[in-house]
Amino acid sequence: MELRIFLILMNILSVLMLGGCANGYYQAYNGYTYPNNKGNCRISGGYTYGNEEDAISKMAEKGFTYVGNSVFESSDSYTRSDALAACDDIGADVVIIMQPFNSGNGVVPIVSTQYHPGQTTYNTSMNWNGGYTTTTGWTPGYTTTSVNYIQYSTFTYGALFFKKKSKPKKKGRDEL
Repeated sequence: MELRIFLILMNILSVLMLGGCANGYYQAYNGYTYPNNKGNCRISGGYTYGNEEDAISKMAEKGFTYVGNSVFESSDSYTRSDALAACDDIGADVVIIMQPFNSGNGVVPIVSTQYHPGQTTYNTSMNWNGGYTTTTGWTPGYTTTSVNYIQYSTFTYGALFFKKKSKPKKKGRDEL
């Protein structure tokens, strides 16, 4: 019975944690979007937390404009594919992914209580001198409580998103 309760709680916890399998990179995005530029994104290098300005400068030298970022903490695992999918949804041309780092660990206690009902312990019948008697014994119920622990780690994820700088269009003689 305890295992059953534990499994039910684990299922509920996993549903809450997954949150519909949403993409954390996209949910935490802060910046501009380009809905007409889907499917053109690529991944370029990476960076570490605190070196965002260096990454933005290097991309500017390569002809890219910084359009937004995404930084979030999660106990779920996110991959390069998730960052690339967010980049496509945003409509950016390039994403640079931050090296994820462990930002916390913890333990969640799960307490389960089980009631064990009382039961009949004996039935006795006696017959003496023409008399007859029956007795029944009863053991009261009791409760047990168990605590199980779930360990988790939280990681910080991040990404920088860029658009290729567009070249100015040449003007014809009539447009000068």
